[in-house]
Amino acid sequence: MKIVDEYRGIWFRPYGSFEKVQFENGPDVANNSYGAYVGFDTEMVEFGKGWSGNVGLFGGYNGPDL
Repeated sequence: MKIVDEYRGIWFRPYGSFEKVQFENGPDVANNSYGAYVGFDTEMVEFGKGWSGNVGLFGGYNGPDL
């Protein structure tokens, strides 16, 4: 059985979250966060006895806005 090699590749996923909450008769709260993940996935490999899978590696950066 040959496994289709559609799962390998390099990827990049940025994200951001920006919130501001103003309470009546209370403090104003702000929270900003952002970052990105980058990684790669290998091609699918057959291990035998019906098992197959791939290996992935990723790194990321998370930054707050203080």
